[in-house]
Formats: sequence, structure tokens, C-alpha cells
Amino acid sequence: MTLQALSRHGAQADGHGWIQAARTVIEFLPFFAASKLPAEATINRMTLAWLGIRILEVMFFAGLAGSTIVVLISFVEDAKELFGEE
Repeated sequence: MTLQALSRHGAQADGHGWIQAARTVIEFLPFFAASKLPAEATINRMTLAWLGIRILEVMFFAGLAGSTIVVLISFVEDAKELFGEE
């Protein structure tokens, strides 16, 4: 299906303009591909991105472990209350 056919079909089915947004992205893709960034800027940005991902990864697993501990403590407390040991 061609872009024109998608446009005609999308214009009838969609009132939010997603076809126009897709066209805009498609038009600017060659510009982004042709842009020349300094190699060091790309490497620095990747290093920062990698560091940020690792920090978020550690925070995620710490939060997961903390939530597990809270659930286990709540389970033990509820079991004590349910079986009348308190």
C-alpha cells in the first residue's frame, strides 16, 4: 500500500492526524541520518546513557527487593493475627 493510499484511508478513519505526523518523520529521516556529530560527543552521550541505565537498574532491583521484604513482613504479621498468636 502506498503512502498516498494510506493517507486517503487514514484521513477517513483517523481524525488525529497521525498520517501527517508520519509524513513529517519520514521527510526528516534523511536529515537526521546525514547530520554529522563529533565522535566524542556521541561517545560521551553514550557513556552518560549507559551510566544512567545502570543507576536505574540498581534502583529498580533495590525497590523490588524492598517491596518483597515488605510483603513478607506483612504476610507474617497477618498470619500471626489470623491464627491468634498475638
